[in-house]
Amino acid sequence: MPTLAMRGARGAVYRTDDTHALSQVGAARVRDGRLAVELPGHSLTTVVLR
Repeated sequence: MPTLAMRGARGAVYRTDDTHALSQVGAARVRDGRLAVELPGHSLTTVVLR
């Protein structure tokens, strides 16, 4: 599995599903070159890193 070069990057998590329309639902962080984010079924999750 590749690692992300943006170590320590932070970002926002947005979700689109039956109850969200590109709504910000949380925050994301790259730690040790890996992004950890919840990806629920039947939804589209967008992560914007800064």
